[in-house]
Amino acid sequence: MYTPTKERIAELKAEHGDIYLITVEDKAAIFKTPPRKAMSYSMIIAQKDPLKSNEHLLKEAFVEGDKELIESDAYFLGAQAQTAKLLKAKESKLEKL
Repeated sequence: MYTPTKERIAELKAEHGDIYLITVEDKAAIFKTPPRKAMSYSMIIAQKDPLKSNEHLLKEAFVEGDKELIESDAYFLGAQAQTAKLLKAKESKLEKL
């Protein structure tokens, strides 16, 4: 199983900003927040194929680790459950003036 060192985590944070470790049984990988362009494309394909949308997001967000999380069906199905948590947004509010 992929296990990043504290030093490697620090390097990846410096390069990618917030990063996340997703673990599925005996496999693990680091993911970053996917870019807006990837999110936009995923929203389009999600209308017809939500699973394909999650696959696209995970591939775009993958940084390093066990590639089985995005290549093996069983591991992918476990990892894709975490996809929504990769999509971060700032809090907003709407105020009628």
